[in-house]
Amino acid sequence: MTAPIMPRKRPNEVLDYELDFTDRLNGDRIATFTLPGFPAGLTQVSTSLDDTAAKVSVWVSGGTDGQVYKVIVRAVTENGRTLEEAMLIPVTSF
Repeated sequence: MTAPIMPRKRPNEVLDYELDFTDRLNGDRIATFTLPGFPAGLTQVSTSLDDTAAKVSVWVSGGTDGQVYKVIVRAVTENGRTLEEAMLIPVTSF
């Protein structure tokens, strides 16, 4: 499966992006998550898990014009499954 391309951000913006694990959880819930190997050049501002424990939000800042950053979210469910999803965040100036 190809990582989705998220809406672009500009280098000086701080934006949030969401990955939805609902279709892969089969009724399970995310217990914990990490962002392994966060890409250099992009800054992780904060992260959160929604009330359904199925969607992870990642707030990011920075980035270099013309770069596309791959952000990976690794989630561990209450039943012990480990799932990974990725997203591509393009950075462009005006």
